[in-house]
Order: sequence, then structure tokens, then C-alpha cells
Amino acid sequence: RVYMVKGFYRYSTATFYKKNRVKGYKEHGRPNAVMFTIVGEAKSKHGLKRYKVYQIVSKKAGLFRVDHKKWGYITAKPSYMRSLYYSKNVHKVKVIGKGLRVYKNSKLSKYVKSYKRGTVLKVKAVKKLGTTYRLQLSDGRYVSSNKNLVKIIK
Repeated sequence: RVYMVKGFYRYSTATFYKKNRVKGYKEHGRPNAVMFTIVGEAKSKHGLKRYKVYQIVSKKAGLFRVDHKKWGYITAKPSYMRSLYYSKNVHKVKVIGKGLRVYKNSKLSKYVKSYKRGTVLKVKAVKKLGTTYRLQLSDGRYVSSNKNLVKIIK
């Protein structure tokens, strides 16, 4: 899973032509950056690497879902994207999204409460759950390590 850091287009085929553009995206700050789940790789007819993706859309307060109607191909250039999750060396984070939900378990299924933007949280550990990562807080509860929701602070 990745978020985009530059403006770009999503295409209907792996070979990028203007007529194959599905949607254009402007560059946004991190809390509003466009997110994608990479489901495959392809090559254009010119041999360039592309990612087949589904767009991740926001529901509310840190909950996201994959929109299977919003699929396509995007560039695989590393300068256009970053990993969506923090995976190591996290000690303190600040909530940068609209809000962040706190849960009792790492599956993020037993909702406890929400934190507002600007709240600083102490992190005890980073836990991997499938292809995503969770932050275990100092009180033992869990939040998402999504970079669009939290930012590491020193």
C-alpha cells in the first residue's frame, strides 16, 4: 500500500496514453494524499514498470476501504510514492488526520475512543498484521500506523 506525493494520472491500461487516462490527481499534503493498494505489476509496451492498483477511500475518523470500482494503472517510479505505513522506530506520533480511532486489539475491531488532530501519543511497539502495521500505545491499545493519519515526532 502506498500514498502518492506528486500529481499523476491513473490509466486504464499499462501503456500510458492521453486517451487511456481515467483520472488525474493533484499533489496534496499528507493527510489528504491519495492512497492505493497495489494488486499487481505490469509492463507497458515500451517495457516500463507499472502498478495495477485499487484506490483506498476514506470513510471516517481513520477508517478506510478499497474501492474496487476505482482501479487502474499508475507509475511505479519511487519518487511518486511512499509506503503508507510506519513499520519501525516509532516512539511518539501526532495525529494529523481529521481524527484517529483507538481500539482494544490489533485487528482494530473493538473501538474505544477517538483522538482529535494535534494529539500526541506515546508508542510502545509497532505490530504487523497481514500487510498492514499497527501502533501499540503505551496503555496497550492500538491505532493505525497510516502515515496519512499520524506523523512521527521526536
